[in-house]
Amino acid sequence: AELISKKVKFIGYKPRIAMADLGKKGKWYRVVVDGFDTKEKAQKAAKNISNKIKGTNCIIQGNASIQKAAR
Repeated sequence: AELISKKVKFIGYKPRIAMADLGKKGKWYRVVVDGFDTKEKAQKAAKNISNKIKGTNCIIQGNASIQKAAR
């Protein structure tokens, strides 16, 4: 998660790392980028991040934040 966070920051976003305890699956650390005014802006940023950081999957949450899961 730290490496992905650094890459996300390098391309111009302000990421934070959030831990999620998934029970038997263990603890996962997510890189979260939030603060978007609209869902469309979050989707555009998610596409940009996914295009520039290969092997990542972005999830848009209802509060216009993007999460990238890393274990």
